[in-house]
Amino acid sequence: MLQPLRAPDFHKGCYAIQIENNALHVTLHGANGTQLPHNDDDFLSFAKSLRGPVADTIASLTPTSAVRRYARTVNRRIAYHRLARWPEGLIALGDSVCTFNPAYGQGMTVAALEARLLEQMLGNRRAGTPLHGQAFQKRLARATASSWLMATTPDRAWEQSRLSWHVKAGNWFMNRLIDTVPHDPQLYTAFSGLFHMTAGPLTLADPRLLSRVLIGPRPGGSPRTTTA
Repeated sequence: MLQPLRAPDFHKGCYAIQIENNALHVTLHGANGTQLPHNDDDFLSFAKSLRGPVADTIASLTPTSAVRRYARTVNRRIAYHRLARWPEGLIALGDSVCTFNPAYGQGMTVAALEARLLEQMLGNRRAGTPLHGQAFQKRLARATASSWLMATTPDRAWEQSRLSWHVKAGNWFMNRLIDTVPHDPQLYTAFSGLFHMTAGPLTLADPRLLSRVLIGPRPGGSPRTTTA
């Protein structure tokens, strides 16, 4: 269940997914000064204020832990790849290079992709040859570029007084995509791959999918249930 935040109108959202041991992991999101809950009662009250059915889903469930709040939502990316010189024998990866707003659930996956990139570059070098740190930083920057845009574009939309055209365009497209996904199983499958980072954003460049997003949900259409 996904109810994303959407500037400037929807300051509250949620993400719920079934995980191991038959548990439901529920995350509530708030933006633009929204106060988040500290305890079980406030958690349920917050859930009831959402547009979706998450409150009805969790009302009969038993919490397995206390409510935990996390307020560090800043996106930060350090452009090590732009340095003219790089210290020999040094690499930087993970949070030391790039951190994301955790609401988008990208951080650990991006770190894993960075580790895989390091493994590949170590495996491809000649025996006895040191890893070229500067080349690694440049490839790492390319590997994190799409995730960075996916996190920062919707976050920048809250700065209503100074929106650039590309932020407006990016958010219009993402909002259109999210509105259309519940009505289109193929588009949902593509969006799921993008959301879980098993596919890149170019997946949506397929003309057949792109046209569906641009057209949007069909008037009078009802959401369909599908799995991917």
